[in-house]
Amino acid sequence: MANSVTIVIPAFNSELTLGPCLDSVVPLLASGEAEQIIVVDDGSTDSTAEVAARHPVRLVGTGHVGRSAARNLGWQTATADLVWFIDSDCVSSRKGLRYVRPHFNDPRVGAVGGSFTNACPGSWLARLIQEEFAARHRRMGLRVTFLATANVVYRRDVLEELGGFDESLADAEDADLAFRAGDADHELRFELRSKVAHRHDTRLWPYLKRQAAQGYWRVALYQRHPERATGDSYSGMIDHLQPPVALAMLVAFAFAPVAHVAGLTLPSSAHLVAIGAGLAVTLALLQAPMATRIITSTQDVSCISFVAMSWLRAVARGVGLTAGLLAHIFGQLPSPGGNVHSEPTRRPQDRSEN
Repeated sequence: MANSVTIVIPAFNSELTLGPCLDSVVPLLASGEAEQIIVVDDGSTDSTAEVAARHPVRLVGTGHVGRSAARNLGWQTATADLVWFIDSDCVSSRKGLRYVRPHFNDPRVGAVGGSFTNACPGSWLARLIQEEFAARHRRMGLRVTFLATANVVYRRDVLEELGGFDESLADAEDADLAFRAGDADHELRFELRSKVAHRHDTRLWPYLKRQAAQGYWRVALYQRHPERATGDSYSGMIDHLQPPVALAMLVAFAFAPVAHVAGLTLPSSAHLVAIGAGLAVTLALLQAPMATRIITSTQDVSCISFVAMSWLRAVARGVGLTAGLLAHIFGQLPSPGGNVHSEPTRRPQDRSEN
């Protein structure tokens, strides 16, 4: 049927979250809103495959090839006009797809993304992450330049045209695909009413490690799309300034002991410490606009703790940015302009067809 939907869920060691995810989307098969659910087991070593097999889904197994390759395998297996990508740690609302499908009555629309709610309301970190998502999403208009893959629907023929996700990117592959779709004159839209409950990070250290990885892969992303380095529909110049400011701060503090040992007078150790301290304060001030929006929205002054959380996040991204720049200098990052669909070694196995 026109605008039929296949749901693609990549899963790696997702035994604890995949069940609720599938429980939330399986009713769409009975209602006719979706014609197929494909779970791509990305080489899991836990009982992810067994969890999937208990549901009426098509289970496709691979070696561990990464989420971009897993998503590509999913949409290539799909038969519907539209492919709805959902992460395995998300739970869809019953009406999420109903808000999205009408957008595709316009043939100019190549993809439509949705928003999130917080699946971990008891975690203060998850709450801060969610409030930031909500503040950013409320400011996004109908037509956008960026869409995230935790809740996004693409036309299958657009995925074919673009070659799908760039499998050489371990992160930022969703931004890259959205940017390429926009460059190819496909309209991207954002539907705030379409929501999935996402399991945001609840522990600070894993969250910061994830943010450092984002900083690293942003170097490769902006190699490919330098015009996006100043901002997009989701993030702006203030956000993109933070990792370089954090990087400069770290450099200043790191070289202060060197200047002291070397007996330098210009710049002296005191100069470098002062510069580093000034950059640390600047980095904190750059958090103020978002913190103000969150506090205004929630009417909760305790959300001022967002400043500390996002300051640490900027530092983590700065560390990742440093590593990414060094990898670029030494030729360790994948080069832009190559074959998007890198065809990694993989042996897909269609384990079920229910």
